[in-house]
Amino acid sequence: MRILLALAALLASLPSVAETVTFAWDAVPGATGYRIWCGPATRSYGTSQITGVTGVTTASANFNPATYFCAATAFNATQQSAFSNEVTFTIAQPPLPAPPNFRFTITLADGRQIHGQLAWSEQDQGYVAVSGEIGK
Repeated sequence: MRILLALAALLASLPSVAETVTFAWDAVPGATGYRIWCGPATRSYGTSQITGVTGVTTASANFNPATYFCAATAFNATQQSAFSNEVTFTIAQPPLPAPPNFRFTITLADGRQIHGQLAWSEQDQGYVAVSGEIGK
């Protein structure tokens, strides 16, 4: 249980991994705004990531680690264009840092205690007990 709690605390303390992505496009004559649409599969966008960008041809948004498929549409007061050509990009999940070392105590049924320390081993890619003793 302590191992799971230590790992949960480690994961909760990781920094945000969102990355900023900047989109750029050519102006469309007659357009008063643009929408950038993104989703998890080709031509499956859901809701737009950036809506109502007016008078500019670049926009930025934050994305969490995943692969995204994105396209743009142009609009004016009465209509919206078809989707643009699609772009695909992947925001990679950063590697997790090595877990921290920690001490533990196990109390046996007869009252004796086992004290030890677990440390991360890069060579073995896992925890190894680096010290331990049985005492009263």
